[in-house]
Amino acid sequence: MAAAAAAGGDILLRDVIPAHFSTVTNALRELGCEIEEGGDQVRIRRVGRLRAISPVTTQPYPGFPTDAQPILMAAALRAEGETVFEERIFEDRYRYVPELRRMGADIRVDGQIAVVRGVEKLCGAEVASTDLRGGAALVVAGLCAEGTVKVSELQHLDRGYEGLESSLRALGADIKRVDTATGGEAEWPTADTKEKDEARCQPS
Repeated sequence: MAAAAAAGGDILLRDVIPAHFSTVTNALRELGCEIEEGGDQVRIRRVGRLRAISPVTTQPYPGFPTDAQPILMAAALRAEGETVFEERIFEDRYRYVPELRRMGADIRVDGQIAVVRGVEKLCGAEVASTDLRGGAALVVAGLCAEGTVKVSELQHLDRGYEGLESSLRALGADIKRVDTATGGEAEWPTADTKEKDEARCQPS
């Protein structure tokens, strides 16, 4: 759902229990996504540019889950305005933020508070997963970046997401996994050459 919000599109999720992640759904709806729920299905569509939302504070269930905070932040990177995140569950949750900044994200962190100011575009970069949820955030951001994004340290992602690139590819993402001696890289190529990437997309 966060990937659809970030990159745009129209997807239908089946075999889910919408009540289990209603706080996430509500946040995505506030961002500007159109969401329909019925039975064991959720449909999400993004129309136009997203907008900043009210402060997001992580809390124990049924509050907003800390595991969803990084991917929601990734979805909000290009939203118009400023979105504030307050992390109350996981002390080191923001370790992934410097990697998002490599793509041109405008994020300020002060203790457990992170302020995201939406940017017009994200840029191709080489980034590394710091943990499972942070790695997912890099994937979401990579899907809507201009140029090529290469994500390394995929062992973190593989602990929690089986066949992530295959699922995203089925939704239309331009993504592939390349095996390397250190465990592989996932790549989202959107330009013909690295030179074109660098000329078109410089981080702010």
